[in-house]
Amino acid sequence: MTVSQDVLLRSSVPLPGAVIQRCDFELSTGGAAFCAGEATHGYFTAEVLAAQQGLDGGRYVAPWLERRPGRLAGALRPDTRHGPRVSTGRLALLDDVVVVPGGGDHGAGYVWCDKPVRDDDWFFDQHFAHDPVLPGSVGVQMLFQAVQACAVHTGLVDHLPSPRFTLAVGEELRWSYRGQILRHHRRVRGEAHLREVRREHDRLLVLADGSVWRDDLRIYQVDNIALAVRSGAGREAAR
Repeated sequence: MTVSQDVLLRSSVPLPGAVIQRCDFELSTGGAAFCAGEATHGYFTAEVLAAQQGLDGGRYVAPWLERRPGRLAGALRPDTRHGPRVSTGRLALLDDVVVVPGGGDHGAGYVWCDKPVRDDDWFFDQHFAHDPVLPGSVGVQMLFQAVQACAVHTGLVDHLPSPRFTLAVGEELRWSYRGQILRHHRRVRGEAHLREVRREHDRLLVLADGSVWRDDLRIYQVDNIALAVRSGAGREAAR
């Protein structure tokens, strides 16, 4: 598949120790657009990067699960290594996972994930030159996998033979980030709150919001994580 990317720079605003760039982008294949969006990125000095305060001004904001004392009734700790897998290989990003059916801010389901950071993790050497960080998209992908694990282990997709998960077409993802994950950090933690589960004529739509922590600093907020689930039975039979 060939993907073309066109970026239109709208403005470049100098700030002390940083340059902020805003752009519109569109991805297409075969002349048809499949993804469009707006992005804001920054070029920062080492001094600015060393003073990262996350999304909450440097304060520790505890995840929903940590704010619930004691053991939550119905909480599940699925085996992500030997049970149903949501991804494999380098993009198998789930390690320790807790699923709470009916939990979270909206009472529709909650999932927590925790992954240690290793200084030899593959993505550090595969990022931009001289910038060995965990790519932000990897943290977002971890949340997508966590939402998928929540749907699998709470029985939301049990009625679908061989459920197949894809990104939901027509939904807008909003992602804010204020921090990096480097080799010396200890762990990446994430949570997602299911907001809505909608059954449509040919798919199940799962909508959620989530956050990612670098150690004890919340650095990503991802709104409207949207997964479409369809039966993959016919697809498998065709193979």
